[in-house]
Amino acid sequence: IENIVVKRSDLSFYIVSQGVFPSLNELSPVIESYYLGTKAKYVTKIKEILGFSNNIHKNFKPINIKSVLMINNKLKTFAQKHNNVFFIDRNTPICSSTYNCFLSVNDKPIFSDPTHFSIYGGEIVGKYILDKVKEM
Repeated sequence: IENIVVKRSDLSFYIVSQGVFPSLNELSPVIESYYLGTKAKYVTKIKEILGFSNNIHKNFKPINIKSVLMINNKLKTFAQKHNNVFFIDRNTPICSSTYNCFLSVNDKPIFSDPTHFSIYGGEIVGKYILDKVKEM
């Protein structure tokens, strides 16, 4: 990659960060609540009766934060060494800080499972990335 970046200094290259992930335990209630709509109160009650957690949290601490920080620091360092390489942190629109990210926005889930964005989450992150490319 280094050779290509140097040889093609007439081009711009964009590196998109490693993404953060919630745990399935944190994510499941949000997804169930969204997709089941009004039926969610019944699912919540059944979980309560059976002793499962029924807490719906709007935020999460990424379970992969150590690897995200390590990978993204290496990517940022690489980008800083080259005038034609730009780092875009895809976590910015879905996190308020390094350790606090959103499971949902406007009561719509950001993720469809722990490692994939929902259509809504993909739209938020995709728009952010394209806007950053336009700015650079």
